[in-house]
Amino acid sequence: MQASDVIFRSGDARFGVHIPRSVIETLLRICADSGRVETGGILIGEYNSAHDMAEIRHASPPPGDSSRGGTWFRRGVKGLQQWLGQLWRKRQYYVGEWHFHPQASPAPSSRDSIQMRDIARMLQYHCPEPILLMVGGGPFIWRISSYVYFQDGSNALLGEVTFSLEAAPTSV
Repeated sequence: MQASDVIFRSGDARFGVHIPRSVIETLLRICADSGRVETGGILIGEYNSAHDMAEIRHASPPPGDSSRGGTWFRRGVKGLQQWLGQLWRKRQYYVGEWHFHPQASPAPSSRDSIQMRDIARMLQYHCPEPILLMVGGGPFIWRISSYVYFQDGSNALLGEVTFSLEAAPTSV
């Protein structure tokens, strides 16, 4: 599987996200290992000085206390606070969530969207514009879509890309 960096930007150019090759490879490896069971985790990074581009640096595996099934996932918290504290000192912060829908579209469910809107509004997350990366498909064709959620309850699709075991990404 070959992957390369991906940059998504909203249609109005108001917001974007940069996802390095290493993060994409981590996501796809975790999803492949998960098989037909949903999984997910958090995204760590920072925003540029204009606060219009999120730079993703890390994607966590599912915390050990996560619960999951074929069509649902509830992210746990075990070990996240310690990891976030270590990265905070390196000026890397929580910037959102990622989630895998096996053999399905990389579109958020209504529950996924409600959770992201709540995160955008919750002060304890310190993340007024959380990113949601959705991974769908597998095991040979993978699609990744990215969304940003705003405090006012709106969201925007930033983009979607397709990966296969034989080829580099193809933008959709």
